[in-house]
Amino acid sequence: MSLVSAVQVRCPSCNTPFTAQMHRAIDATKEPRLKELLIQGRFNLAQCPQCGVQSALSAPFIYHDASKSLFYCFMPMNMGGSAIQQQQQIGQLTNQFVSSLPPEERKGYMLQPKLYLTMQSLIDDILAADGITKEHIEAIKQRAALLQDIAQSQSVEELERKVKESQDKIDDLFFQTLDDYIAQAQEENDLETAQGLSALRDEISLLTRPEGEIAQQAKQLAAEREEMLDKVINERDQERLRTLISEGRPLMDYSFFLALADRIETAQASGNEIEARRLTKLRDTVLAMIDEQDEAARQSLMQAAEFLRTVIREQNPEQYLRENADRIDDAFFAVLNANIIEAQRRKDENAMKALAAIGTVAASILEEKAPPEVRLLNRVMRTEPEQRRALLQEERALLDDRFVALVDQMISQLPEENADLAGELRQLRDMAIDVRAQG
Repeated sequence: MSLVSAVQVRCPSCNTPFTAQMHRAIDATKEPRLKELLIQGRFNLAQCPQCGVQSALSAPFIYHDASKSLFYCFMPMNMGGSAIQQQQQIGQLTNQFVSSLPPEERKGYMLQPKLYLTMQSLIDDILAADGITKEHIEAIKQRAALLQDIAQSQSVEELERKVKESQDKIDDLFFQTLDDYIAQAQEENDLETAQGLSALRDEISLLTRPEGEIAQQAKQLAAEREEMLDKVINERDQERLRTLISEGRPLMDYSFFLALADRIETAQASGNEIEARRLTKLRDTVLAMIDEQDEAARQSLMQAAEFLRTVIREQNPEQYLRENADRIDDAFFAVLNANIIEAQRRKDENAMKALAAIGTVAASILEEKAPPEVRLLNRVMRTEPEQRRALLQEERALLDDRFVALVDQMISQLPEENADLAGELRQLRDMAIDVRAQG
């Protein structure tokens, strides 16, 4: 159990006074997130609400891991006071923590906490207890430094050069480190950072693939981008253009706008000033629509994150979800899935179960509101293959053209890598048509 208190802090940068939350204990088995913050060097950080500068709160705290019988006490060297006063502080903190535990969780090893005067020595011993060697820790630090260096690239050429020069260090550990940063940004609702790091991950992943595979994918991507550019240029209706941008957003990157700039220059070079002005205006319109849609997506995700936090705090999450069923949308499930992935990464079983339960209830509520053919398709896909015909026979009245059209629509929307699922859906469609024909 963590001991938390509110402390008054003055920002070291802008001198603004504010109140911050300070933890005086970490119970690693019950609060793995606090342990993770400690290892990342982000435990007890106070962020100024005025300028955003973060500063560390220097205070003693207890670290407890019941699974390994670890009981440590961190006492910053800058705390001052005599040795007797420090021992008194340690004793008071230990008593507060032990008293907060149920009687059956109080153990003898808690009577003599191991003392640490530096944060790094404490973190090293925690990681060592987890079986992580100093060599592995150093490797993680190197990957983090490399990631920071690559992320600061000012051009595509610089990014490609840095990735090429560091090819031997861009390994599974590098991508795991990058994924940790992405998950951390998502958990803190820093969506801009999360999206930027995700895009960087895609770029690095592409650059580190075998050359033949890179060339093939780059060729395919260029063709798709060129096709999208033609559609955008030829679309005169503003609403259809807005829809087109929404659907093709992943293709509208730096290369897309370079290609559009080439079209403008070509029109100018041929003396077609009217077309050049039209394309220039179109570029401004597309950029404005992208900004508008990106901002709407950010707002939607932020609202979904706040909604999920409220659901988690509710004593009856299912009732609250039903009362707010209109807020269960794609953004909600995106945030929910991101939190589940983060809980899996932290190995937080309690959080994983709670979030999965919320997802099950939310999906059930949506299914209740779905059209009959959608509900039937969901039921069939959850049923074992050998039992599907019997279910379709029971629900023969729902096997109309709408059901068949729904299955066809799902098949058409599946990417090539989901060939197995597409085949399964085709078998289901044929089975439904056969059952319907039998009357």
